[in-house]
Amino acid sequence: MKRFLLGFIVLLTFNASAHTHDHSYGVHGMALFQVENDWYAYHMPLHGGKHAHQVLMRVTLTSDNQAALPQSYSADLLSIAPEPFSLMKLMHGELNEFNATLFKGHFERGGKAIDNSLRVKVEARLLLTDLNATRNGDYYLVPLSQERQLLVHCIAPVPSFDQIIVVNDVAEKLPTLVVEGRTMVRLKNSEPLLDGQPLRKEAPQLDWRLIYLETVDFSSRKHVH
Repeated sequence: MKRFLLGFIVLLTFNASAHTHDHSYGVHGMALFQVENDWYAYHMPLHGGKHAHQVLMRVTLTSDNQAALPQSYSADLLSIAPEPFSLMKLMHGELNEFNATLFKGHFERGGKAIDNSLRVKVEARLLLTDLNATRNGDYYLVPLSQERQLLVHCIAPVPSFDQIIVVNDVAEKLPTLVVEGRTMVRLKNSEPLLDGQPLRKEAPQLDWRLIYLETVDFSSRKHVH
């Protein structure tokens, strides 16, 4: 019995120690959005610390309360507060499923919890990058299909912004470049794009829609943790 208790204590100590040394372990809030019939989860990044990564994934969702999941696109922000986990393990493919609570609105800013039984399964990792941009106005190009692609803003030092938009035929109508193996679109905007605003003067008719926008967390470094 003493040996059993000693082994149990050692195991608990080992697990606690593992989390202590994995500095990416914690609650990693995400924006959740839908394009056509697919769901996407986007890690809400912050400058500095364990949250300084842009991570975009295509996911499937299951729940004990399927009725809580929106059945069509909505402009309202959806966010999730997952159970604590290692972001590095998620990024490296060692973690592929996790539980979460679904919120209508921002999970840390008064959002309403609408489902605490959400199960998220990662189907594909579409963007994995540190916050290392040096200027605003560059966007990662993330193809979804032949008709639709996402542009994810490369977050620069403050003041900056986090923005995702869905667009059509980007590669044909906007200039692209490859930086460190990633295809980018250089829009050169110093502030977020707003609905109805052309992406570039050269392509005023390009169809696009705002998916996600965050400015508060990148107005100053006071949000680092």
